[in-house]
Amino acid sequence: MLSLLSFSQSQEDTLKMIEQTYGEQWDFCTCVVKNDSINKVFTTRNLTDEEFDKIIVRSEQIEQRCKAFLIINKVNTPEERLIHIQRVKVCLENEE
Repeated sequence: MLSLLSFSQSQEDTLKMIEQTYGEQWDFCTCVVKNDSINKVFTTRNLTDEEFDKIIVRSEQIEQRCKAFLIINKVNTPEERLIHIQRVKVCLENEE
């Protein structure tokens, strides 16, 4: 489950509303790793229609559990993008 320790009160309230709508949210690194896995499957395999459909369903399930990061952690400035890129890199390195 997502930790609320580093969130402001406004972010905590937003997270609660997101969880009421989409269910429990995963932490940032879990979302990064799962989305990376989905992207690798799409780009490295010649999927059958059946496989493609299964991956799409799984992708939608992941998206539901990662809504908080899409809504709360917007990356708008070049500085925010650099921080985001570094966080993603750390998550993927720790997964290997």
